[in-house]
Amino acid sequence: MKSVQLILMIGLTKESGHWNHDFIAYIKKLYQTDDLVMIDIPGTGHYRNEKTPFRIPNIIRKTRERYFPQLNMEKERMLISISLGSMLATEWAGQYPDDFQALVIINSSYRKFNRLIHRVQPKAMVSFVKIFLTKNPIRKEENILNLCSNNSSVREHVLPDWLAVNRVRPVMKRNMLRQTIAGAIYKPRRKPKTRLFIIASRHDRLANYRCSIEINRRWGGDLLIIRDPAIGHGIHIDAPELLAEVIHTWYINPKTSASPQTLTIDTRMTDKIFSPHPVG
Repeated sequence: MKSVQLILMIGLTKESGHWNHDFIAYIKKLYQTDDLVMIDIPGTGHYRNEKTPFRIPNIIRKTRERYFPQLNMEKERMLISISLGSMLATEWAGQYPDDFQALVIINSSYRKFNRLIHRVQPKAMVSFVKIFLTKNPIRKEENILNLCSNNSSVREHVLPDWLAVNRVRPVMKRNMLRQTIAGAIYKPRRKPKTRLFIIASRHDRLANYRCSIEINRRWGGDLLIIRDPAIGHGIHIDAPELLAEVIHTWYINPKTSASPQTLTIDTRMTDKIFSPHPVG
């Protein structure tokens, strides 16, 4: 396997500290590397005091200017992204096609391709309003985690980490709103030229998995639908080892991208990760 650098972009109102520790450990082990770049956009993480731009192309221009010096041009570079992070990653790969050789987008959607009712499912819309209006920081993080994770035991395990991040680097309400607007209005202008892997959870309670199917129909690449009811929007939270394994298996088997196909996974049969199967 070629030496690879992994770049990670996470979703709405989240920062590099919200990547699941187990997921990070698994991908480091699988790729035998510590060469990870974990992105914080303006308004999050180490840059929480900055204003998040209202438009994703502007977010990316500022973010790339900040992080490009950390990209290792001696290695292949794979950009792994989830939710809003995938919209950002799509724009980055589209504007600067030489920056990455592989792009993974997880549980994402685009205004250009997907209906609003699929991008944010009705119950999730109610949850978003509740999250935005909640003043208690503990209750707010609980509500976000309840929307992202389908597994109550996982939520109990992850919540203390999220609360610790929020105590040190909370996202300002104005930036939460700006990021929501940026994601809502974003229309990708270019199809990514990189190898493309689209991953979706069949039981995502935030973004309907049909969004990923439509993105795959428009752009090609490889599509993986995970059907386990215990795995929701935050696949890196609910199934960190599984997510790391399927990305790694895809990356080291470039033939899957040479012949785009629809892929599903039976989580009880990890030896059949890439078995073609109808999506529905």
